[in-house]
Amino acid sequence: MRGLFALIFALFFGSMAEAAPLIDASPWRAGASDNVISNVNSAPTRFDYRFNSAGYAFIVHDLDFRAGENYEIKIPIRGNGAGNHLEIKFSDASGDNVWWVRRENFAPSADWQIIKIKPRHIGFAWGPTSDRSFKTAARLEIVVVKTANGAQIGNLEIGEIEYEALPPPLPETTP
Repeated sequence: MRGLFALIFALFFGSMAEAAPLIDASPWRAGASDNVISNVNSAPTRFDYRFNSAGYAFIVHDLDFRAGENYEIKIPIRGNGAGNHLEIKFSDASGDNVWWVRRENFAPSADWQIIKIKPRHIGFAWGPTSDRSFKTAARLEIVVVKTANGAQIGNLEIGEIEYEALPPPLPETTP
């Protein structure tokens, strides 16, 4: 009986994956559009930006990511510079196909907040692929896009980004 209980316990709890870092320890890189200043420092990753007018600033990190059937990506973030759009972009190895999560008029706080991304949150942004489902990513970008009323100067701190495999979603039922 004890062996049966141990087997059931191992099957149930052994299949529940723990969160794991999504990216390795290599540094992020910063970039920006014309007339925008962007830089990045590490531990935790701090992303500073200054808009002189319209534009965007971003940090980018290489990935080797394969999406499971169901998962959650957790991005700890804090900072200042409210009112701009926050875009989290995943691109494939070609760099031509992009999927994203977009938060309009994002207001980071001084306290850590967790952005949770599940498969249903990631949409196809653009690219030539005919298969628009998100399966792999070779690059992750975190982008701040200036809005008319958004802050000119700001920063974001990004904590350790985690990936957690989840059990398959339950099938939808109709009443």
